[in-house]
Amino acid sequence: MPIRFDSSRTRLAVAVALVFAGTGALQAQTSGFPAPNAAATATPHYTLRLAQRAARRTERLPADGRLRSAAAPLGNVLPVTSCADDGSTGTLRDVIAGAGEGDVVDLSALTCGTITLTQGVIDLSVLGTHHVNDLSLIGPGAAALTIDGNDDRVLAHGDFQIGLGTLSVTDLTIANGNYTGGLASCIDSSGVVALTRAVVTGCEASGGAPLTFGGAVSAAYLEMTSSAITDSHSSATGDNVAIGAGAYVSGDATLVESTISGSTVVAETPGDGTYYLSAGGGLYVRGALTMQRSAVSRNAVYVPSFNYGWGGGVFVRADTSLEASTFDGNFATLGGGLYKAVFSHYGDPGTTLTVGNSTFSNNYASMGAGLASARPATISNSTLTGGWGTFGAGGAWIKADADLVLQSSIVARNRSGDYFGLYCDLIARGGVTGANNIVLVASDATTLPPDTLAQDPMLGLLADNGGPTRTVLIYQGSPALDAGANPAAFAFDQRGDGFDREVGAAADIGATELQAGGSEFLFRDAFEPVRGAVDFCPFTDAEDS
Repeated sequence: MPIRFDSSRTRLAVAVALVFAGTGALQAQTSGFPAPNAAATATPHYTLRLAQRAARRTERLPADGRLRSAAAPLGNVLPVTSCADDGSTGTLRDVIAGAGEGDVVDLSALTCGTITLTQGVIDLSVLGTHHVNDLSLIGPGAAALTIDGNDDRVLAHGDFQIGLGTLSVTDLTIANGNYTGGLASCIDSSGVVALTRAVVTGCEASGGAPLTFGGAVSAAYLEMTSSAITDSHSSATGDNVAIGAGAYVSGDATLVESTISGSTVVAETPGDGTYYLSAGGGLYVRGALTMQRSAVSRNAVYVPSFNYGWGGGVFVRADTSLEASTFDGNFATLGGGLYKAVFSHYGDPGTTLTVGNSTFSNNYASMGAGLASARPATISNSTLTGGWGTFGAGGAWIKADADLVLQSSIVARNRSGDYFGLYCDLIARGGVTGANNIVLVASDATTLPPDTLAQDPMLGLLADNGGPTRTVLIYQGSPALDAGANPAAFAFDQRGDGFDREVGAAADIGATELQAGGSEFLFRDAFEPVRGAVDFCPFTDAEDS
């Protein structure tokens, strides 16, 4: 059926979203890459406003970073008894039309497998015919029931006040949305979107001017628990840009045991040179990002005409904390797996990137294939390997005005250049401190801690080795064995319960620990060491001037 274009809603939502959109400057650097960065300091007024925002965030998220349990429903439980979409009694559209604040729309008894929307978007927003701020949709399981957008928008939610109201989706799949009005097609909200054991997939968004916000999801806040956003797209043409093909979040995002995968931003321009940029293939987060036991895989940003794009997996502006998570198979020009930007065009109040017990593997970029950061970074008990940076830093690229703390981590076997056999693991000209690391090849301008080992860590392939995410194990005889430390006091390695972080004389270097008994040991006869490797870290003096 034809896709409906709601011009009044689009103008309002885009105007609101622009307030929260990324505002990094894209001034060209001597390396030829524009960068979404600004001065590292902020005005006192701006810093105060950001502190107030952080205080509001603290009210939503405890210090341990774990989501609070959902509050008991304030309203009624309303059963859906029909899989039709004709507005008749018992259909999803009918039940939602009669829902009040805090009600639970219960689809758990349905056995049809799919509700195909034929009447267009289900609009709960202030611009819709039935406005509800707080509503929960509960199904029989994501594999058991799909709400199919039928190539139109699926769910719209929100008030004039940003962050007001929560749309909760539990045990459901939301799929096959399409919207040409510049906003996410499957779930578009100016409030909180809370996904629990839910899947959002196959969503397309386009047509934004100057930005297309999101592909599958756009929200003020995003909370994901045991959920997935997959195989979605955000695109723009002409001088316009696209961001967050999996999800665009104007505030903060929290992912726990969740996945962002297979999503792509495609645009014809990297940005206007001042405020807008094409970024965040999987996830674009304007606020803070907290990830625990989650995966970001096979996402990309493509800007073919310019070959620019930031954060293939994730682009994030505020404080970022990654724990026990894996980034693999992502692609962009800068920051294939992740790009941590300066907070705003107006300055930065001191945001940082913290990575612990995590793996970056097989990501691709021109610079910083695993990760790139314009702000100070701390990487501990982590493994960055298998990346390919065309112009260098297949593992990590930390800009010259940002320092790096590297603790008990492996940054090795990352390729560089256009040919096999060229390697560059790390470029960090702002200074590197820490201890107990393995870094095979760093740029000439990168000064590593004196105890850094430059030995092949003898790594296996990224695989399911237990736990919620894929990891990379070390081989028998690896110099990483019992040569690390555990300054962050992790109880377990990246795999979680049952995999102690410290076994033997000391912790192993990297994201995984050889467990007692050694049953998971990989043996030398299956190991192919680096042979004939050539150090290749070009642009060591100008890559981040």
